[in-house]
Amino acid sequence: MLKAVIFDLDGTLTDSDKVHFQVFQALFAERDIEIDKALYREKISGRQNSAIVSDFFPNMSAEEGEAFSSNKEALFRKRAKGSLEPAL
Repeated sequence: MLKAVIFDLDGTLTDSDKVHFQVFQALFAERDIEIDKALYREKISGRQNSAIVSDFFPNMSAEEGEAFSSNKEALFRKRAKGSLEPAL
């Protein structure tokens, strides 16, 4: 009997990294921080939002960090909807 199924959508079935990059670029630009692809790959890609917020915005309160993360996820879902293609 099958008890569990684990699969990874992000990067396996679809490449959503370009959308994550665009979202982080936009949100960081609002705070006058420029994100290029090298910085994104080195310090952001694949990491949890809480760790990213902690590294880039150490003075944010826990509530502000949660709001930033929630906003990031909402913006990602909005931009990703209908724009993701199957990974090759």
